[in-house]
Amino acid sequence: RNQRESPLLRLPAEVRSMVWEYVFGGYHIYVYPREIHRRILRLMTVCRQIFMEAVLLPFRLNTWHI
Repeated sequence: RNQRESPLLRLPAEVRSMVWEYVFGGYHIYVYPREIHRRILRLMTVCRQIFMEAVLLPFRLNTWHI
């Protein structure tokens, strides 16, 4: 599906922002060498628009333990 056909991407930007905060926020992320938190980052690989809207949210909305 392209971006114009996607029901998710047809939502208003304000609603998508709430979705992104729900999906990408509230985690405690423990950073270990070579560990990638694929489950919470997978959605960003769907399309460029989602990536651009959500790329910084995992850093802003979660607690990081290094």
